This record gives sequence, structure tokens and C-alpha cells, in this order.
Amino acid sequence: MTDAMRIGEVARRLDLNPKTIRYYEEIGLLPKPGRTEGGFRTYTPDEVERIDFIRQARALDLPLDEIREILSFRDHGEAPCPYVLRLLEAKIKEVERKIAGLRALRGELRTLHAEAAALPPQVLVANGCVCHIIENRRLEAEQ
Repeated sequence: MTDAMRIGEVARRLDLNPKTIRYYEEIGLLPKPGRTEGGFRTYTPDEVERIDFIRQARALDLPLDEIREILSFRDHGEAPCPYVLRLLEAKIKEVERKIAGLRALRGELRTLHAEAAALPPQVLVANGCVCHIIENRRLEAEQ
């Protein structure tokens, strides 16, 4: 098996930690790899391609369960692309919700910063509280 690569080579080529590759094997995303006489894991070009696919899917923030489902389609001879299209649509909506939440948080932080920056210095060092800026904000939010 001259095309086979050891786990360290695969990890370097794909910029992954070898522990990550072993984890993918442990949870069943990868088949059990071949072994050298010395017991080292070896990966065929097809297995390296599968690991790279998983890496790319993770870079899109797809959860491992969804990646497992995509691979299952392929392993059963079915095209996973219609399923992936639905996943991407859901991921876009999720990202849009997160962006809206982050924009709201940014506005709240800017407001709090502006209000706190306008406070007299003696208020900022008031005794009896951890941080007047945050604690007063919490009280205002509760009212």
C-alpha cells in the first residue's frame, strides 16, 4: 500500500490535529484505518479525501451529526446534495439570527459605554458594588 499515509502525514497535509482524526474514527465518521506492522494507522487516498471533506464541512460549522448524515447518503450510493442544500438553507437562517442578535448586543454595549463614559469618576469607584456600570445596567434592565 504505497499510497497509504500515516496519521501524522494526513494531519499535516490537512492542517488537523491527529487527535481529531482519531476522534472522527472513534465516533464512526471514518472507517477503521489500516495498520502498519508496527501498529501505526494508515489512510488510503479515499480515506484522506473523506477526512478532508469532514474538515471542510466543519469549517462551514456543520455539526458532526449532519456530516454523518451526508456521508451516510454517499456511503449508500445516494447523492447528498439535496440534503446539503436544506442544511445550508437552515444554516443561513441560523447565521442571520446570530447576526441580528450580535447587532442588538453591539447597540446595547455602545449605549452602555456612552452612558458609563459620561458618569462622574466618583460614581465609577462607588463602594458596595463590584462594578457600578454593569450593576446599574442590570437594575435598569429589570425595571
